[in-house]
Amino acid sequence: MMATPNSDPIKPVSANLSGPPEFELIELPQRKPIGRLSRLWAGILSPADRGVRVLERWRMRSGRRTLADRLSVAGLHMSLGAFGILQVAVVVAGGIIGSLANAWIEFPGDWIPIVAGMVVALPIPRLVVGRRETSRLHLFEAQLPDGLLHLSNALKAGRPFAGAIRQVADFAARPLSTEFGKMAGEIALGRSPVDAIRHAGERLRSTEWDLVVAMVTIYGTVGGDLSLSLENMSDTLEQRLQMREEMHATTAHPRTTAALISLAPVGLALALTLIAPHYFEPMTRKPLGLGLLGLAAGLVILGDYVVLRLNKVDI
Repeated sequence: MMATPNSDPIKPVSANLSGPPEFELIELPQRKPIGRLSRLWAGILSPADRGVRVLERWRMRSGRRTLADRLSVAGLHMSLGAFGILQVAVVVAGGIIGSLANAWIEFPGDWIPIVAGMVVALPIPRLVVGRRETSRLHLFEAQLPDGLLHLSNALKAGRPFAGAIRQVADFAARPLSTEFGKMAGEIALGRSPVDAIRHAGERLRSTEWDLVVAMVTIYGTVGGDLSLSLENMSDTLEQRLQMREEMHATTAHPRTTAALISLAPVGLALALTLIAPHYFEPMTRKPLGLGLLGLAAGLVILGDYVVLRLNKVDI
């Protein structure tokens, strides 16, 4: 009889109540040895992880958030070494694309498109992480009022503060449950609930969560009815969320106009390429034309940034 991996290797054979039961030893399946590819990947990952951690120490001295915190907030289960290898791979891919573009565009030197492709590809992984981080943080802030209300109800039911945090981690939706689960894990390792909430604030860098940190810190210092404070904070954050959605709807028209105006030059360039390819060919095959296109793209991006900043309302 074969045993499952979680089964006990000592299994009773008889259930005779008049005497001691008889047992037989069951051989458990052997764990598969690590393959060559796994050992090779571990050998590459270890020095890459050490190199990225050296850079992260410098970022910590400058007061900026570490890459580990950004990956955690973004919900990416990736080690620092794996991210470093991914960034190197993206830069190499940008250089390869630049070398392929050299066959189409007449550059004065073969190295120019390769370097340009590598420079353009360098910030892409961090931009993707930042975009995912922002999207996940907005979803976390949208779920936070319900999470605080759940936390308040758990405290009213008689649960301790650490147990209420664990309850929210077990029943809330992601990413709120993930962040509360991290706090519950830190509390289980011996950190106080106030310190765990403060550490979450350092990791998230959220204005809404900073309000929760301030409230819990005051409660830990002077005391009070924490469940009532959490309920009031939930109502406050819900009103802030509704006001932010109203402002987002109000500024939708200028943002849409800016997007259409930005896409108009791209559509015109595609139309000229299809209608009169020889007329537009110097802009895509000559370095001067590419420089003018790059300048135009930069001005369009600058205009979009100015419009977005003018229509951004901090609440």
